[in-house]
Amino acid sequence: MRSIEDILEERLASRRERGLLRRLAPPTASASSSLENDFASNDYLGLSRDEQVRQRTATLYAAAVSGNSGAPNGATGSRLLTGDSAAAQQLEKYLAQVHGSEAALVFPSGFACNVGLFSSICRAQQDWLVLDERAHASMIDGGRLSRAREVVTFRHNSLPDLEQQLRRLTASRRHDDDSVAVVGVESCYSMDGDLLTDTARLLDTCRRYQAYVVVDEAHSVGLHGPQGRGLLYAHRHHPALLARVITFGKAVGQHGAALLGSQRLVDFALNYARPLIYSTALPLHALYAIRASYELLLSAEGDRRRTTWTQRVRYFVQLARQLAMDDEPALEFLLNDSSPIQAMVVPGNEACTRLAALLNKHGFATFPIRSPTVSPGRERLRVVIHAHNTESSIRRFLQCVLREMRQARHEQLIRVMVQRDEDTLQAVPPRTRL
Repeated sequence: MRSIEDILEERLASRRERGLLRRLAPPTASASSSLENDFASNDYLGLSRDEQVRQRTATLYAAAVSGNSGAPNGATGSRLLTGDSAAAQQLEKYLAQVHGSEAALVFPSGFACNVGLFSSICRAQQDWLVLDERAHASMIDGGRLSRAREVVTFRHNSLPDLEQQLRRLTASRRHDDDSVAVVGVESCYSMDGDLLTDTARLLDTCRRYQAYVVVDEAHSVGLHGPQGRGLLYAHRHHPALLARVITFGKAVGQHGAALLGSQRLVDFALNYARPLIYSTALPLHALYAIRASYELLLSAEGDRRRTTWTQRVRYFVQLARQLAMDDEPALEFLLNDSSPIQAMVVPGNEACTRLAALLNKHGFATFPIRSPTVSPGRERLRVVIHAHNTESSIRRFLQCVLREMRQARHEQLIRVMVQRDEDTLQAVPPRTRL
């Protein structure tokens, strides 16, 4: 009988053979130290490194613990035990006000928030959960844990397919049945970078079918909407909008997440969202860092950085389209001039990983997205555009991509020619060989 260690090694070997083995890179080898060459991080506006945010965080924290030698460095427990604080509750009131929500509830992470909400919101064997097929893994995992009557997906960003699914589900509702459907989408999708399509129409459609929408705003908060309040801010009062999930690890530059919705929804999550109930809360320093980042986001400096970010995104999209059309027709980009996430399709896990490694060697930080995270044949480099990227760095990055792609194709052509010559030689009868 094999040991568990042997079984684990076998599974790792399988992943290694498929080019899917993950490893932590040494910190010194993980990327260029130059911010302008950062095409990988989610720090879209550079707030994680901002000195003004750092100093404001220190000021808020120092004022909170001044004269209180017993103030803990950590949260010491979950929110429902010893981990709650005046700072946490004040931050939640502030976030609710900023985002135009009745209430807010801070979670340790966006993953925890989505898993907690989607695993609990549907009544057992009664309600339905309907997810975009490219929804984040946290939504998918929440659905797997859910005891919903049925968990279904609809074609990515396809309102007609969503309506067809809702029509089918609600047609099975009995006359006295109060079952509802909960629809999970993202305002900006993390792999393709595309934005939610026709938001107002989606909400109106869901309302007709007694469906309620949860929108993950992870990649929109800080960038979209007035002063970065999110893509759904304009629709915050729509009766079909059940919840917004905002995270602080992207444009906000910190850590954690919050659920935005009614006070009743927040009370529900406090009672049923297990990742919140059983997780240690965020410490004081993290709470004040979130507040400090938000203060910058809502200031004139925040507006300036969003303007710069928009200019950099549009420059990248324009230059990438020009390269794809004029210099490298085989180069496929998934572009969006309103998104921080751009994708360059490089089919094959090995080819995608190799190109990312070469770019890293040249000082550009970018990472491969491999199947099965994306569909086979749709592997890609996930290129993230920031306010701190310069036009020069963007141009050099794309030129490097083009150069390496051409070199790879040249090497592939040589390998094909060599293999063809070898095959021809093997086909010639021995007596006629020179």
